[in-house]
Amino acid sequence: MSNYRGGLVPKGFAANALAFNGRLLRIKAGDVICIPCGPEFLHHIINTSDAELKYLSISTQDRLEVCEYPDSGKIALFSKDPGFIQRRGNTLDYWDGER
Repeated sequence: MSNYRGGLVPKGFAANALAFNGRLLRIKAGDVICIPCGPEFLHHIINTSDAELKYLSISTQDRLEVCEYPDSGKIALFSKDPGFIQRRGNTLDYWDGER
């Protein structure tokens, strides 16, 4: 089974955009978004207004997932347990702290 990410943009919040595979799609309050995980489904939400953006993110998290956030230089590891997020520049050598 694949992981899926979804989200709900609550009513009363600004019109925004979803960048999806190089296209910019308008989203608005009340919209529901469902996107399969994987490198072929690149996506992020952009606040195109001066108003506050809030959204609820939901994931099935059925399997281990590695995500890359190129705009902020982060890599994340998610599983059913709490995830791990780190910036690329903070990497450790494999042998760091080993005896």
